[in-house]
Amino acid sequence: AEVPSRKYLITCSFFEIYNEVIQDLLNPCLDKNKMGAGLQVKEHPVLGIYVKDLMEMVVDSAEKLTGMMETGTNNRAVSSTQMNSVSS
Repeated sequence: AEVPSRKYLITCSFFEIYNEVIQDLLNPCLDKNKMGAGLQVKEHPVLGIYVKDLMEMVVDSAEKLTGMMETGTNNRAVSSTQMNSVSS
């Protein structure tokens, strides 16, 4: 008996909560005047809790996922503290 083939859809999003503001790390806000607003957490009756306007990208290879993770990591807000030179 043949085993039916399976197909998967893999998506990725990447955000941070910094100073109580949610930022999309794959689609950073380039307008510095709008940076303070951030994204909003919402609740949908069927889908559940989600972040409104958060970019979600389809991933079709390990290389694409690695690139997205690198982009997101580079867009993180970091600054030094007395305890840690690259605190987030």
